[in-house]
Amino acid sequence: MKPHPPKFRNMPSDVPAAAEAGGLVASNKPPLLSTWEVVLHLLKGCIGAGALSLPYAFAKVGVVAGPVLYLGVVVICIYNMDLLVHCKQKVSADGMSFGDVAQHILGRRGKTIVNVFLVTTQLSFCCVYFTVVATNLHAILPSRVAQDFHERQLILLVFPVALGLSWIRSLHHITPFSALANGAMFLGIGIVFYYSATYVPATPVPLPTACTWTSVAEFYGNPCIRTTLCRMIRVGTAVYSFEGIGLVLPLEKDMQDKDRFRQVLRWTMWFVLTLFLCLGELPVLAFGVIDNGSMTAVLQQYVPGWPVALANVLLAMACLFTFPIQLYPALEVLEKLLLRHGYFTPSIHSYDDLAPLPVTQWLLHNKSTANSPGTSPTPQVLEDALKQTTQYEVRRTMFRSMLCTTLMLVAVCVPNVGLLISLFGAVGSSMLAPKDEVVAWVNKIGPFNNPQETYTYNSLPFCKADGLELPEAHALGIGEILEGNELFNSGMQLQFGVDSPKTTLCSQVFSGTEAQKFIDAVDEHYWYQMSVDDLPVWGLVGRVVAADDDPDILNEVLASPSSVLASS
Repeated sequence: MKPHPPKFRNMPSDVPAAAEAGGLVASNKPPLLSTWEVVLHLLKGCIGAGALSLPYAFAKVGVVAGPVLYLGVVVICIYNMDLLVHCKQKVSADGMSFGDVAQHILGRRGKTIVNVFLVTTQLSFCCVYFTVVATNLHAILPSRVAQDFHERQLILLVFPVALGLSWIRSLHHITPFSALANGAMFLGIGIVFYYSATYVPATPVPLPTACTWTSVAEFYGNPCIRTTLCRMIRVGTAVYSFEGIGLVLPLEKDMQDKDRFRQVLRWTMWFVLTLFLCLGELPVLAFGVIDNGSMTAVLQQYVPGWPVALANVLLAMACLFTFPIQLYPALEVLEKLLLRHGYFTPSIHSYDDLAPLPVTQWLLHNKSTANSPGTSPTPQVLEDALKQTTQYEVRRTMFRSMLCTTLMLVAVCVPNVGLLISLFGAVGSSMLAPKDEVVAWVNKIGPFNNPQETYTYNSLPFCKADGLELPEAHALGIGEILEGNELFNSGMQLQFGVDSPKTTLCSQVFSGTEAQKFIDAVDEHYWYQMSVDDLPVWGLVGRVVAADDDPDILNEVLASPSSVLASS
């Protein structure tokens, strides 16, 4: 290590650690986590917004194959979590981050790669949480208010709360919010369980008689479930539901009894597995086919009224209070990096710079006067906060504020955050030459006034091109899974940079029931979404003809997807 310059001779090499030992910075070190606090954080880290998408995944794979595949996926996740802690404890008994473990095993490049993926993953979750909270709050607004009040405006209202939560320094102080988030999430799951157990369908829901992939696929009428790869993609939603792996090492580092951590981790994960199996299976047994990635949106079809609104509010609260927990691993990496390069302490020349700011020192000096008889005492919380207002802590707060603001701006400015997460994967597949084949994938449909209520494109009886009675399914990325997407080949023959002549893709005569489905979809202003070269395209299913239009035209006019593609 190089010697310090003369003016730093009396300064220790590790400024924050030495300052803490001297009682200048973070003198009141937060206590280590108890066993129950670790359990709370593990539960909240794993039981997130992705949990309510499990019924959708199970419905696509089947009541038999779904739990089997999910069990295999979760066992791998739990094994990797336990293996990660085992490797860390073999390397060092001291607290280590993901990057530190990777450096001992894979070298410096391994540490960099692991840190990049960890930070990117955690910040992506936090960015998605802004959208999830706003979407669930928007769903409970009255129709007139929802039309004039965009989800992005709700993100701006949620931002101050998320900003304040991002300032929390330690996992110990996050514990109350973790408990609130767990309580809200369990209440929301309880609502799903209750109505799944008490719902009595008008006609019994048929179940597959044989435990074969073919019978399961035929029962659900989903041609996508015809290859093992596609089945695994549907269960890929389960991987997102286990989103707490980034908290494993930080929790192990801050736990009082580190020797018990692996045991606590295993038992907690097995409880989560049991809960998720019930959450994924019961709604499928009760409601049959589930065409929406959000279970609360499915409940709106069967249980109208305040219970679903309450579930949406609880889910929004759970995601909001999960924000600081998922942000913590990324902040741990980024703050260490900035501290190592001197960005938090660039002007420290003596211990005076580590002491509270002058205005804070003045306030603390006059504390005795403020607490004299006849005056109200200074709250202890305020006094503790004033003691932490050092230059170092102020810079940390500014950095966290800028990072949280950036995440909020991304959520506001990007219409589809899930597509942003898969941006890097999309870039590689977007380098097209003239006459390269471009596939137009149909995605989902739903009412324009309620973006949360979405269904698969095939839930309406659209005609299919010859040879695509069993349409090709698109392999989903993590961003598309987060959005609850399900992509099928539309059958349109398109080439990059080449004008396509007007052709008839398919034709179909609707029965009375099929026609009524389209009439209802047009009346409720259903829109559909397509994906062309990983770019989203939207269009209305149809429109209602005005009184002054041609009377020979039917009241319900269906739009052509190819016309929307041509206009876009």
